[in-house]
Amino acid sequence: MARLVDILASLRLTVALLVASVLLVFLATLDQVPWGVWHVQEAYFESWGVVYPLAESAPLRLPLPGGFLLGALLCANLVAAHLRHYRPGWNRAGISLIHGGLLLLLVGGFAIARFQHESALTFAEGETKAYTEAFRDHEVAVVDPGDPATDHVDVFPEALLRQGDVEAKVGRRGQLLATIRGYRPNAILRPLSQDSRLSPLALERPAGVAAAQPMGLAELPESFDDNRPDNPVAIVRLRSGDEVAEVAVSLLLHENFPPQRVTLGGETYEVGLRRERTYLPFSLGLRKFTHERHPGTEIPRRFASDVTLREGGLARDHVISMNEPLRHGGYTFYQSSFGQEGDKPLSVLQVVRNPAAWIPYAAV
Repeated sequence: MARLVDILASLRLTVALLVASVLLVFLATLDQVPWGVWHVQEAYFESWGVVYPLAESAPLRLPLPGGFLLGALLCANLVAAHLRHYRPGWNRAGISLIHGGLLLLLVGGFAIARFQHESALTFAEGETKAYTEAFRDHEVAVVDPGDPATDHVDVFPEALLRQGDVEAKVGRRGQLLATIRGYRPNAILRPLSQDSRLSPLALERPAGVAAAQPMGLAELPESFDDNRPDNPVAIVRLRSGDEVAEVAVSLLLHENFPPQRVTLGGETYEVGLRRERTYLPFSLGLRKFTHERHPGTEIPRRFASDVTLREGGLARDHVISMNEPLRHGGYTFYQSSFGQEGDKPLSVLQVVRNPAAWIPYAAV
């Protein structure tokens, strides 16, 4: 046991871990070009181990400790060194505080990486939403709008879709058997009349867009470039008794066209592949979006969203601007971007939920 403490408390281990951290950052920066910021951050720094380069086709690959493993070893090194060399007394209280602060920073980095969740809230003037949408994760949704008061929604998250074909009972009464097959993280899905080079998509009793015209499909390599986002595609098969319908769904279809509707057993359902949603315990409505520019230029000077927050029968007005976020219910809403939806201004808020946000402040 004493030998283990000596190893963990050694200065050589500290230097080796710091050198390994520098090497990890350097190699991750090199891999960032083909793989993108978010994927590299997850693969290198939010993992226990990684192999450089990420491309499996590389002739030579080097296994490396991930950010989590290096952080855990640095914590153990710091604690062991402090216990081994600690001498009681008020004159050493400053050293204890410094070590405690460093330990909190390391633990806080791990907690933030594991528990922080970021998403986006996009709405036009006059629109109210009670959910946010993920930047990179997707889900297949089957909506049963049978009740005028509320929709019943069954979702299949991307983590489940990537495992292979999925089958489950859906609907308000579990009256449908849904099978999600052929999930592709990135593909072209469009009518064959627009591109005859695509492979024809064979569907049993086509419904939705595919019922109007034959569809074609071409699988593409998964993209990790934020400027060229993926277009995930899947086939949704719905069965009610002896009735069957198959729908081809994709992110681009969901974001650019009305929902695809399927009628089975005398009831109509909506099917789509959308960005993964996180539902809020309150709603935000956009009353007005302001976009001010510097005189004589197109450079933004200020853009802000006048919103109304509704929760439990109460309504409050807030202004979210570039440097003035809204904090409520454990969520922080930042003014991120803007756009246009028809003739209406569109506001984009970045939404962050970080239960570990207090740790770095406590460390300082």
